[in-house]
Amino acid sequence: MKQLGLTSDMAENPDVFVHSEVFYGLMNELARAAQDPFLGLHVAEDMGLDSWPVLAISLETSRTVGDDRISFECDV
Repeated sequence: MKQLGLTSDMAENPDVFVHSEVFYGLMNELARAAQDPFLGLHVAEDMGLDSWPVLAISLETSRTVGDDRISFECDV
């Protein structure tokens, strides 16, 4: 965690924002340590889609994934 700039205090604080690149780096390191290249997928299987804010908004506001992608690309 240190090489990614993460501390145990950060992990325990629900108000800390971790950039997605750091999160993906952590997942890659955990996958290497667990010798499971699909660790991220296994974690995602146990999480509800509505627990990820961006996906939760998408699920509430879009008829299809394509609708959300078009909306996101237009907003950026």
